[in-house]
Amino acid sequence: MFIATSRVTAQGQISIPVEVRRRMQVRTGTELVWDLRENGEMVVHPKRYTFADVQAILNAPGLPMIHATDEDLRQARGAFLAHRWKRSEGQED
Repeated sequence: MFIATSRVTAQGQISIPVEVRRRMQVRTGTELVWDLRENGEMVVHPKRYTFADVQAILNAPGLPMIHATDEDLRQARGAFLAHRWKRSEGQED
């Protein structure tokens, strides 16, 4: 089991311990979702974009229409995640 603690400042801010940021892949600018469950437990997780969010961005007025296959999207996502993982491990080019 992994346990970490944070303290709330007078301004209502918290610092997220580095190990938590690594495990959750949280960086500067990442939005966090605070989810209060019916049992009273608070679950915090990084906001992830849904397919509908991505589709709305790709089909925004004024942008050229993008045609990509599922394989194109899988490859692009894999490359992005590999780059992000390298950055989180301090191995940037």
